[in-house]
Amino acid sequence: MNIRRGGIPVAVLIAMFLILVAGRQASADYRICNRSPVKIDVSFGYYEPGVGLTSKGWWNLAVGECATMFNGDVSSHIFYLYGVGEGGRVWKADDAQEGGLFCVGPKKFVARNRDYKSDTNTINCQAAGLQERKFRRVEVGAYSNYTYNLISRADGPSALPVDPRPTSNTPAPAPSPAPPVISSKGGNGGTACQRFPNLC
Repeated sequence: MNIRRGGIPVAVLIAMFLILVAGRQASADYRICNRSPVKIDVSFGYYEPGVGLTSKGWWNLAVGECATMFNGDVSSHIFYLYGVGEGGRVWKADDAQEGGLFCVGPKKFVARNRDYKSDTNTINCQAAGLQERKFRRVEVGAYSNYTYNLISRADGPSALPVDPRPTSNTPAPAPSPAPPVISSKGGNGGTACQRFPNLC
């Protein structure tokens, strides 16, 4: 049965609605962008329904590059991230943050915290050859689409800005000598050394 509404078959209207809904869902995601002056390796953590806290890594983000970590509506989600940049920079949780502990591996990995729980209800990453890291907590709020920018501020001792100038083995040029001091009085008052101290 082909019902028409205003000259357009209902099946066509339904198909158009589904395409619009699918297009909106495809655009909703959680991305991390590297807006710092150095390359960053990023690991991502989130709560996976039926599984629990899960971490994944690593995404290698060049300067200015972005990566999608999670597809779908992200509203009301809490995500976590841990980044390591060139020069020892680290993007992690601050000391006051509770929670956000995840396991990370040295290469590409997916780690579920429940697989590394110890008898004391904590995680023991070292038993599986992984490392425990405290990820930075990111609350998305009501946004269905969210981008988190890693900027030049990082945590830890290497949070100082990186000098963007290229390094060179060429010695710096010697400073120019100061111009000769000339007496403000008229004539040739004073000795040559007094008038031109750089020459003596």
